Amino acid sequence: MRLPYGIYVHFPYCAHRCPYCDFAVTTDPVPEDVKQERLDRFMELAARISAEKLAAKVGRRMRVLVDEVNEGGAVARSMADAPEIDGIVRIARPGKGLKAGDWADVQVTGADAYDLAAKIVKPTK
Repeated sequence: MRLPYGIYVHFPYCAHRCPYCDFAVTTDPVPEDVKQERLDRFMELAARISAEKLAAKVGRRMRVLVDEVNEGGAVARSMADAPEIDGIVRIARPGKGLKAGDWADVQVTGADAYDLAAKIVKPTK
């Protein structure tokens, strides 16, 4: 005896809910103003959490990788930061000789919601 088999393909953006669907779907989209309010609340919470975590780093020393140096200072990142995703470490008055690609030892002097401010302790290569 041959048993019948079937396959069910789920598309997450359904126009209507099938009576046999066990997936968590909705056919009643969330209004744009509600989406925006939720996003705003989420972003406020994320900024508060990030600010608290970064404030705890003030006074610490860390090693950073320099991404760029300009007249205003240097931009670097710690070993835990991914470029283009995480915050940066702004180094004030990095001194001469520091260039992109160098490792530098810094002391964190300040923090905001997403970035750290630091000063050079001793440049290393």
